[in-house]
Formats: sequence, C-alpha cells, structure tokens
Amino acid sequence: MTTVLDRFDAWCGRALLMLLLVLWCGATWFFSAWEIWWFWPFAGVLFTAMGLLALRLLMSSLLGASRLSFSRLGRRLLLAYTPFLLYALVRAIQADVHFDAERSLLLEVTPVMVALAVIMSTTPDAQRRITNILGLNIALIGLYGIVNHFAFHNARVLWQPGFPEYQVGHFRATGTYYCPDHFAGLLELGLALALAALLARSVPRRIRLAAAVLAAIALTGIVLSKSRGAGAVTLGMLTLALWMAPGHLPSLKRWLWRSGGLALLAGLVAVVILVGGSYVERFKGYPWRQITLSDRYQMMESGLRAWSEARVFGIGPGMHPNVWWHVAASGDGNRAKGIWPTQLNDTFHSYNVHNDWVQLLEEYGAIGFLLFLAALVPITVALLAVRRRQLDRWRDGAPELEPGADRLVLGALLALFAMAIHSIGDFNLQLPATTWVLGGLVGLALAAASRDQGRRRRHGRNP
Repeated sequence: MTTVLDRFDAWCGRALLMLLLVLWCGATWFFSAWEIWWFWPFAGVLFTAMGLLALRLLMSSLLGASRLSFSRLGRRLLLAYTPFLLYALVRAIQADVHFDAERSLLLEVTPVMVALAVIMSTTPDAQRRITNILGLNIALIGLYGIVNHFAFHNARVLWQPGFPEYQVGHFRATGTYYCPDHFAGLLELGLALALAALLARSVPRRIRLAAAVLAAIALTGIVLSKSRGAGAVTLGMLTLALWMAPGHLPSLKRWLWRSGGLALLAGLVAVVILVGGSYVERFKGYPWRQITLSDRYQMMESGLRAWSEARVFGIGPGMHPNVWWHVAASGDGNRAKGIWPTQLNDTFHSYNVHNDWVQLLEEYGAIGFLLFLAALVPITVALLAVRRRQLDRWRDGAPELEPGADRLVLGALLALFAMAIHSIGDFNLQLPATTWVLGGLVGLALAAASRDQGRRRRHGRNP
C-alpha cells in the first residue's frame, strides 16, 4: 500500500512540476495571458497544480510530513501576506464590478499560489532546472522579438496583427507581448536571471556561458523595444550588479572594483548619449519639462484623485477603468465659476494607471497599501539576510551550504528590484504571465532561503 502511495505521490510531484512549466512558458508565449480567453485556461492550469499539491498534502500524513517541506520562514512569510489577501478578498466581494474585481484579486492571489507550489513541492535539483528553463524560455522569446523586429517590423504579434501606433516614429520590438514596454519588462526578469548566474559563486561554466547569451539577448531586446522605463531599470540593474559583483572581496579591493566598474558604466552611457540613435531620441523626445501634460502623469493624477474620494479602503479592486471618465479631467477646473480643466483627457481611455503602486493605493486604499508593504518588506528583508550570509561565507572561504542557492536568491532580489522600479511608470504587474514568472522566482529564492536558515540553525546547535 505504501509503495503504491509512494508512486502516486511521485507522479503528482512530476505532474505538478510539468503544469508549472506549462504555466510559465505557455502564458509568456500566448500574449502574456492578457485576454480573458487566454487568462482562464492558464489559471485553470495553476488551479489543477494546486489541486495536486493539496493531494500531496493529504497523503503526507501517511507518507511522512517531511516529504513536503514548509519551513518556519515560509510559514512566517505566508502569515505576513495573509492579512492582505483576506482584505483583498473582502474588497473584491464588495466591489460593484465583479469581473474586473475578480481579475484584480486573482492577480494578487495567483503569484502567491505559484510561490507556494514551488516552495512546497519541488526539490533543490528541480528548482535549479526550473531556473534554467525559465531563462531559456525568456531567451527564446527575446530571440523571437528580435527576429520579428528586423524581419517584419513588428507588424504582427505571433499570428495576430500588432498595434500600429507602437511603430509610429520608432520601430519598437514587441515580442509575444502586444506592448513593447511589457515585452521589455519580461526581458528584465531574464536579465535578472542572467546577472544572478554571472554573479553567483558556484555555477557551472556552461550555465555562465548561457547566462551571458541570455543577458545579451535581453539587453538587445530592451534596446529594440525602446522602452524608456526599461532603459532606466536596466541601467539600475547593471549598476546594482556592478556594486554586488565584488561583494566577496576584501574592503579595499571591493571599493576599487566598484569605482572602476561604475566609472566604466558611466562612460558607456555617455558614449551612447553622444552617439545618439532612435532610442536616445525617444528619451529626448519625452516632454520632461512639461511632464505634467503627459498622458502617464495625467493617469497617475487621476488615480490619486479617485483615491482622495476613498482614502482608507480605496475605490475597490478593478474599479479604475470604470471610474476613469469621472476623474479623467485634471483637477484645476471649477464648475461653479465656469472654469474648464486645462486637461480634459477625453481622447483616450485609461484601463490601467500606468503606475502599479498608485493603482494599488487607488483601488485598495491606505489599508491595502500598508498591508501589501507589510507582506513585501519581510520577504525582501529575509532574502537580503540570506544574501548577506552567503557573502560572509564566501569572504571567509567557508563552503557553501548549498551550491547554486545564491543564484536563486540573487535572481529574485534583482527581479523584485526591476519590477518595483518599473512599476512606477507602467503596469507590468497587471500582466498575468509576468506576475506568475515573478512569483516563481520569489518562490525559488524563498525555498533556498528556508534551507539556508534550517542548515544554519542545525549547525548552530551542533557546532
């Protein structure tokens, strides 16, 4: 009986892993699962995977609870996230727009489900394979975007017509995402994986070579997308990588390497600006001196105007596109005095704020915003603490507790950095596929961090 259960449990584990790979690879190829007819099939894949995880949990009482690891760190971080998820559920139930609220709620819940599935039902070897597959998948999407750009001028996204407005004035690579900015956002996650592999302590040479290729593809795709936000984020990621690269060296050498690397990067940026080109012209063409007149600034202001009507609880999940026409016009009009707003903003419809942080505040209110930060900050702090311990062991010449764990932790930290910064000027985290990949990367890192913490605790008890 136990043998049959063992085999069934192993089958469930393999099936769950395959479903996660279908989710990550399929959703990123099929238009980021943005449209509802793509979103729900991939959400169904995730729900099926969670059903298999539930089966494995039920069988753990017979096969041994240790077969599915859920560490103290994992429990603590899930507990930190639970208040926000419960709050989001209540606000979604209260919302007047059920389908939009449902989508918003699922965009908050499903990445956590992905992370939990990775933490509880994948082995360290499987986690390293997942990282390799995610990197390969993003590299292939990047290559497709590059070929589509040069060969077909992005006229189509896969087999569907692209949006011609993105090709006016500048040809912009779109990859498998309709929007060049969101294509660049996915490549930022690929760049995070590549930089993590290049900066890790013990990564096989073939993986480092593959990471260098992935980095080249990601950087090329970002440049061809001509996304200003992605350009700024990429510069920040490269600066952060150069700062982290000599972290294991003695103090004097560390600062010399950092100074030289950052000076070289600054020189390269200066050369790019002087040489110019379409990407640089697009940066220069933005109305920086009249930024308050730009559509993105106006959308952010509209979100804040809507939030001002419901500061504590927010206007409700998914409500932004539904209240847009009520808050679209700039707030300097006065009906009583017959003064029209200087910006009517009646030539476009804002389906998203183009600032994930403002949209979170607008729709979930101050309570939801603070609860989200209360979940995000402990995760980031825990990963930073593990990264610090990994560097300390490297400096001391001590063996790694788990080869390759630093790659997982660093990849998630760089990915979180990229999405947190890019989300100030765009809505990458409204793209289901991107949130699922990010959830997977964080899950991989938390699994490695939990094992690091557990080994450190055991070594502390038995020196």
